[in-house]
Amino acid sequence: QAMQRGLLGDMNLAEILAADVGRERLELSLAHFEASCTDSAMKILASGLPPNLQELRLSFEGCNRITDVGVSSLMLLYLDFIGCTLLTDASIISLAKHLPASLHELQLHFAGCEGIHAGAVQHLKEHWPPALQQFRGSFKGTGVNRNFRHLQEFQVFLKE
Repeated sequence: QAMQRGLLGDMNLAEILAADVGRERLELSLAHFEASCTDSAMKILASGLPPNLQELRLSFEGCNRITDVGVSSLMLLYLDFIGCTLLTDASIISLAKHLPASLHELQLHFAGCEGIHAGAVQHLKEHWPPALQQFRGSFKGTGVNRNFRHLQEFQVFLKE
């Protein structure tokens, strides 16, 4: 409700989340909060993530006011940006540059993001986390126009 009313900053959500030092897992769906899920809301959320998270799953499906600026404020295990039509190659490039080296599992879902092209996805290869063991991705409706069920399938694509 706070997201819909634009009250994330007023509630000190970043402070509340950051104080939750015992939390190791967080799953939050902000899907279809079209009016209130913006770059500034993403920055507030990202700035207060609990410090000991080992698993983070966020869904922004249908949040069409998020731009590359919002994506660059997050470093995540699971990203769902399906249908976020304002995203461009800059999102993938920024994400690739900020992937944590210790990341073991990565899921990227950019289906329907027409501004994403195969060349940008190649940047993931240059910044691939050395500890990464699992990958899933959906890129239908982008310049890549395919989905990946596992890491090996994606690595073969990156070599093409």
